[in-house]
Amino acid sequence: IVDLTTSNPNVLYELGLRHAVRPSRTVLMKADGGESPFNLVASNTLIYRLMGESVTFNDALEFQQRLASALMSEASEHDSPIFRLIEGYTAPQIAARDDDASRDRAQRSNELKQILVAARAKGVEAVREAEQQLGDIKTQDPGIVTDLLQAYRSVGAWEDMLALVGKMPAPLAETVVVRQQLALALNRAGRGEEAEKILRQLLVAQGASSETYGLLGRIYKDRWQQALHSGDSTHASEHLKRAIEAYRNGFETDWRDVYTGINAAMLMEVKTPSDAEKDELIPVIRYAIKRHRAAQHPEYWDLDLAVLTGDEKGAHNALSHVASMGLTRWAVESATNNVRIIRQARERRKQNVGWLRQIEERLLKMMEGRGGLAS
Repeated sequence: IVDLTTSNPNVLYELGLRHAVRPSRTVLMKADGGESPFNLVASNTLIYRLMGESVTFNDALEFQQRLASALMSEASEHDSPIFRLIEGYTAPQIAARDDDASRDRAQRSNELKQILVAARAKGVEAVREAEQQLGDIKTQDPGIVTDLLQAYRSVGAWEDMLALVGKMPAPLAETVVVRQQLALALNRAGRGEEAEKILRQLLVAQGASSETYGLLGRIYKDRWQQALHSGDSTHASEHLKRAIEAYRNGFETDWRDVYTGINAAMLMEVKTPSDAEKDELIPVIRYAIKRHRAAQHPEYWDLDLAVLTGDEKGAHNALSHVASMGLTRWAVESATNNVRIIRQARERRKQNVGWLRQIEERLLKMMEGRGGLAS
């Protein structure tokens, strides 16, 4: 069974290996509305619905029955594209697995994962030391290498991310998730044009993706703020328009992606005049945040939403929760930046922003406790 709704590049390798050695009985499944990083549209894929208020016990039972039927099927037809496309291709003979070696590899993989988890909490130098322990990146488990990439992201080490992608084997470096993270790092390192090119290529090759649109929106959002800072109001207006469009496209692609929704609504708020569509997005964003909370995926979206809707009490309560979450340095920076954007927009409109200043100051103190702003 292979679940295509994943950002783990290990799945690419495992699925490719399976298709190369087994002609049939590979069961693919995917979340309804979810995005697959692979070009498997033509494959026979089971669709399941994610947990939510609209999913009933009967829905789950029906999917269970379809999955059981697929597993018990005699599979008269080859479902492997390799066996279908290459005439005369036969499965290679596979020697018996060395269980001791497999256990050793699994144990080592778990040890490396724990090392990376600990390193992320200590900072960039600890993550660099962890990379040294991995040895040759090209021979490492792709999942471990991706975890290392995410560890560098969590500490805001953008140049280290770029260097790591350069060390990866080509098949891993070309996966969607790595290309997306490469674009993020390029933009944060001041190479926004290169980042935009990668994301545009992904949209052409892979189709609409909330993650890709969200990263594209961040590029335009950064350009908008840079133009404002330099007093270039004409270009600032154009960058703001593009940022809103990218974030909105991302949220429309997958409304569960709170990041794109909250950023679209926030930038609609700061437009002059404000975009009325913001009020249509707020209820959907609120529900998406509720589902994240129910799935125990903690984020700082409650704070952003409270600030956006003018809920002073809710913002202070959410901020207390954020302080206890142990967010990464760059995540707190993003939250601070969002509050600042709303505060400055309302300040220009002569609205009361005293409580927003308090929120912003408390976030800045959190930043001091995390070693300052990420570069």
